[in-house]
Amino acid sequence: MRAFLKSLIFNIAFFTYCIVASLFFAWAFLLPRKQAWAAIRYYFLGVAWVERLFLGLDYRVTGLENLPPSGTPYILAVKHYSAYETLKVPVIFRDIAIILKRELTYIPFWGWYTIKCGMIPVDRGAGGKAVASLIAGAKRAAAEGRPILIFPQGTRVSASDTTKEKPYKVGIAKIAQALDLPIVPVAINSAAFWPKHSFLKRGGIVDFKILPPLPRNLSPTDTLKMLEGVLEPASAALMAKPKLSRKYVKRFVPRWVRGLFKLAVTIFVVWAMWWYGLAYALQWGFEKVMTPRNGEVLPITSPNKPEITGFPLQMRITWADVTVNGKTGNITTPLLQVLVWPLPSTHASVSMPQSATLQSAGNVAVTIDRAEAGFVLPKLWTPPETWGITLTDISTAYKATMVDGAGAIAFPFETSQVLNGEIQMRVSGYKELISELAARNVLDTDKARLASGFFEAMETAQGNTGAIAFPFKIVNNVAYAGFVRLFDITYAQPQAPQFVMPPQKNRSGDLGTDAPPAPAPQMLPQPVQP
Repeated sequence: MRAFLKSLIFNIAFFTYCIVASLFFAWAFLLPRKQAWAAIRYYFLGVAWVERLFLGLDYRVTGLENLPPSGTPYILAVKHYSAYETLKVPVIFRDIAIILKRELTYIPFWGWYTIKCGMIPVDRGAGGKAVASLIAGAKRAAAEGRPILIFPQGTRVSASDTTKEKPYKVGIAKIAQALDLPIVPVAINSAAFWPKHSFLKRGGIVDFKILPPLPRNLSPTDTLKMLEGVLEPASAALMAKPKLSRKYVKRFVPRWVRGLFKLAVTIFVVWAMWWYGLAYALQWGFEKVMTPRNGEVLPITSPNKPEITGFPLQMRITWADVTVNGKTGNITTPLLQVLVWPLPSTHASVSMPQSATLQSAGNVAVTIDRAEAGFVLPKLWTPPETWGITLTDISTAYKATMVDGAGAIAFPFETSQVLNGEIQMRVSGYKELISELAARNVLDTDKARLASGFFEAMETAQGNTGAIAFPFKIVNNVAYAGFVRLFDITYAQPQAPQFVMPPQKNRSGDLGTDAPPAPAPQMLPQPVQP
């Protein structure tokens, strides 16, 4: 399990670094080839640093004395077990020309860098044309005094593969013969740490052993036989005794710095998995809510799907053309936005910044300019029966009317609980709002006159500032504006099982009638006056 987690963290860090570094070095496209390659070499140095830090994997090189003098072209024949050696030869041999399959050049940025830096792509399915293309590319690299890397078996191999299964290709011998260049074999044991197509990787020291150059003026057949005869035993010997331990890796930074960095990366990885996992769950939930079943009225409808963005910060849900349907009407808005930190007991906000149309069951519609509400998510570490959301602030605008409020009203998920809370409201332009509601027959004449008189008296008492402030309270499911009772809140409760008494005989002599007993009268509890 530890090896899996270690490899998981490394792979995430590795691919994250590769993506970021590939974008960062885009400025190298403006440089000449040699200067661009010198800059991009730091990309490969960064890869080695990531391997040391997260995997405890390093490398060492022996046999450097077997290399030709600097500036002299030669051919490197490197055993190819995995991508590891591809990422290390630019660090070890500097301005090198790598022969690689053409498909790699199609990778965005990374593949473009290979073309910019003068690598030699080959179409492995082109047959004889591929060899001619190889020789032409190798000739250009040799003219610049660059070493040329070729993997003699043409592809990655497993440690268990034999040369009968993956034979040596004649291309390397033909290039050496055509350009009269020496072949320098390089044995490695990277398969013990970074196997082919393996997710799991191990720490330790990868050995690069540079062997003496092969004699020149040999036929292609003899060249391949000699190359196989020296490279296979040397690689097998390194594979037999790999140094599989972090203790062999140099400590380039203090232990506490490495620990803090690993902790930060681990937190980032966990946060990314949680963030995107929750985003996926929300997308799935929205699709379920918007899927009709048996002709029922959907709670939310929209021709568009919501977009979830914002990583790694707040989760931003943007939804266009949304209609929220309810029993007493619906709300339609061209844009619904939700901002929330995906953590328990954090603040979130729902806004309709462009407009919102509220339509009642009687087809009375009112369009407000904007609306926003803030709330706090439940504390998941508390008992589930106490979960709910707490409304903390609201802000709406309707023509000249502005309504703002702040406080706390708890809305429990458990419907058997009552609503309680208070928000301090501030309303400006209330006269225009009452006139508009009266014109739309939302308020009749008497109620509109009563509301105007009440709010005018409140404004006079508060100094005629053009706005009024009052507490909006909910006490035991009853809403109040100040001391004025507004309405009762019906909070749907589950139906309790009902037990009916069987019919009984009401005797009068020998005659009787079947009838259930009359129900006992019940007194409804009165709401508490605040």
